[in-house]
Amino acid sequence: ILGGAQKARSASKAADAQTQAAMYQADISKEMYDQTRKDLAPYSNIGLSVIPSLLEATNPINRQQALTDYFASPEYALMGSQKNNSLLAAREATGGLGAGTTGAYMGGISNQLGMGHLAALEGQKADRFNMLSSLAGMGQSAAAQQGASGQTYASQAGQAYNQMGQAQAQSALAQGNAINNVLGNLAGGYIGYQMGGF
Repeated sequence: ILGGAQKARSASKAADAQTQAAMYQADISKEMYDQTRKDLAPYSNIGLSVIPSLLEATNPINRQQALTDYFASPEYALMGSQKNNSLLAAREATGGLGAGTTGAYMGGISNQLGMGHLAALEGQKADRFNMLSSLAGMGQSAAAQQGASGQTYASQAGQAYNQMGQAQAQSALAQGNAINNVLGNLAGGYIGYQMGGF
């Protein structure tokens, strides 16, 4: 009888120890998951924050408005004046100041400056788009790593909880067997006593 009770108590203690170990494993997995999310949050937040700007960067440049703004700017006035002065000085030095092509060259300066300005705007737009794409990609990568961390946590926690359930089930079976053995021994002793075996 004492042996059966001891077996039942030992099975219960073993199940409690296995349950504690599995809970510890689940807790550590949760801590690691939470830390990973915390570590990656700034990167995923940056990725999310640049999406509106990235979408805006895909809009085409209004070339007409950009040229209108440029031709009205102090930058154009300065650049145009410098180009015209350079052209006039070069024509004067070579004796071609009075030639009919001087006016055509001077008129072409506006076109050159305007096209250069548009090319610079397109280059800046492409650079901005690439920078924003890089940041969005970093955020996407961080979000994917967070997802993978969540899957790992779910798997590890599921295994730990499964181990807890198995430990409790094994304990219940062991306790049931121990009690069954005790009852079987008692019944056998009683039957033997009744039959005059003692």
